[in-house]
Amino acid sequence: MHRPLPATWIVVMDSSRANFWRLESDENGQGHIAEVATPLYSHLHAHARDVRSDQPGRYRRGGSHHQQDTFDTEHDPHKLEKHDFVRKVVERLQSAHEAHEFVRLAIVAPQRTIGEIRVLAGQKLSQTFWREIGKDLVKLDRDQLWTHIAPELVELRQD
Repeated sequence: MHRPLPATWIVVMDSSRANFWRLESDENGQGHIAEVATPLYSHLHAHARDVRSDQPGRYRRGGSHHQQDTFDTEHDPHKLEKHDFVRKVVERLQSAHEAHEFVRLAIVAPQRTIGEIRVLAGQKLSQTFWREIGKDLVKLDRDQLWTHIAPELVELRQD
């Protein structure tokens, strides 16, 4: 007998794009995925010079008019943009979880991104983590993605 699946979301992302899917099964227990939310995109496709366009200005040291230095930036703007994007994805997931749109979550992303999600997710969201697939599959279409992740979702094969 077929048992219904718990409400499950799958976030498939890299450092600049996140797609949100829902795991579903038909009456025969065959699994598939359906898009559930608008994808998120970061500005990482912008040129690095555009990301750095708001760098600090110059200042003069001492009384010399010929010697100028720039303020040092402690952080790489590209890395900060990646971190901000992961934070936005986590916020989207937290909102969806609070709205009871899912009770468990599968994360498909490079290992480094999964690690950052773990750090940024609060306790309630962390408790929903069901599967973690350390692969960059964000550019695949729905059918290709399902082919790659279905074996990782063994619960569907047990029905």
